[in-house]
Amino acid sequence: MTTDRNSRLFADLIRNASIWYGNLAPNRNVVRVGEYGTMNKETGIFQSEGNIYDDNFIDLDVSSHHPLKQCSPEDNLVVVSRGGRRMDANFNMQVEGLPEFANCTVKGRWIFDNRRGAVVVLHKPVEWIIEKKDNLHSKVAKALEGKLLVTSLMACPMYALLLTESASRGAEAAVGLSLNEVGGSVSGKWQEFATNGMWRTAGGNGKFTFHPLYTLEKVGKVHRFKNLFSKIRGPEELEDKADEEFELKSYPPPWNVLDDNGEEILDEDEGDNNEVNSLRWHSYLYLLSNSTQDDT
Repeated sequence: MTTDRNSRLFADLIRNASIWYGNLAPNRNVVRVGEYGTMNKETGIFQSEGNIYDDNFIDLDVSSHHPLKQCSPEDNLVVVSRGGRRMDANFNMQVEGLPEFANCTVKGRWIFDNRRGAVVVLHKPVEWIIEKKDNLHSKVAKALEGKLLVTSLMACPMYALLLTESASRGAEAAVGLSLNEVGGSVSGKWQEFATNGMWRTAGGNGKFTFHPLYTLEKVGKVHRFKNLFSKIRGPEELEDKADEEFELKSYPPPWNVLDDNGEEILDEDEGDNNEVNSLRWHSYLYLLSNSTQDDT
């Protein structure tokens, strides 16, 4: 599988298990809150066109209307793709040949059966959000119409990411983080294990900040139906509100359901393949549940 397909599959697996898109290379593909742009359908990588907090964005002090908010830090955050089963992390390290896991403060172990899997482990993550995003200033909304906006992200000093490689024989994976504090400075060392696939870890010295998870929402006009309750029913027409009211809606992946090679499943490829139909059905239920939540 190409690197592009890996990044897209990772983003898809994490998005289908959470509200966030997964960033497989956060040290290279840097995403920031307030950035707007498009999602590359082939790579699953967000492509920024600018930031609403840039001085040259529009003639408005955006930060005074929609300040950035730093939320309280969490100890750890773990996201596991669907189909991953968490196992007891206190397994016998000596017997299983993993003695280095014994001294880890943070640790987890998972099994994936006949399906490619993804795991995200963040230590001391902090969420950054755009305040009052559900009531965007009209100037901001007009400038962003049809664009995607990064409305929140998880920032952390240490992360571990996994995308398994083989779907045919499943996978078992474990990761641990041992911490050491000297003079108020915290450093860490990751320990990884995977029967297939490779962990990506970073942040051993705790001096950098990474953004492995982010949310995307799309800016669009609020529409109303004309003739919906007229005595003589005519064609239902969409009507833009006169005051051009805008709204943000959660942005689902722009590609079709992906197979275990990260390729889109197209209608003509489906046939009577039960596995393909199952993937599409579960994806449909997921999107339907999200749509229902958005409307409430």
